[in-house]
Amino acid sequence: MSVDGEEITLNPGSGKPEISDYLKRVVPQALELGFRFTKIPRIGAPKLNISERYWAPDEKYSMEVRQSRSFECARFLENLGAGKGKLMNELDAAEGGLVQRSKNDNSVTEKKYSNAVGEWADGDALAANYGYGIDYFCTHDRASGAGSSSIFHTTKLQQLEQKYSINVVSPKELLQELGVARAL
Repeated sequence: MSVDGEEITLNPGSGKPEISDYLKRVVPQALELGFRFTKIPRIGAPKLNISERYWAPDEKYSMEVRQSRSFECARFLENLGAGKGKLMNELDAAEGGLVQRSKNDNSVTEKKYSNAVGEWADGDALAANYGYGIDYFCTHDRASGAGSSSIFHTTKLQQLEQKYSINVVSPKELLQELGVARAL
């Protein structure tokens, strides 16, 4: 920030996201199997620098329709108090916006904040899955740590699956659905 050309403060930001060693090992294997990255465009969200060939194509829907479907589902999740809605509720961010509230609200611990951001990522992943028209969302997450505010909590998943055709399955369930004999 500068005032009258004089630099008052400098904050370089958090930089681009980095993937963990585990993901560095398994993502190439997943890509070889045909997995692709999905996305939901959030203003100001960091973007991984990944070759276009690894992004899921807009096969079932045009990009405009896909994004509209994704955000419709994301708003539904937020109204349930899940996804981005969990973070907004934690911060009571209706007034002043998310950034302003997170900067000034010391009542939310770093752990609560990071858990709520993780919930936001879960919600956006599910919403993007719906937007692309993908048949299954595969995860081990069953809200064991997040509780009833998680989108993966049984009651919220039931509401999501009733409103949208999203099938949330475990890796073992997906293998069974695909008729693969090997269990995880």
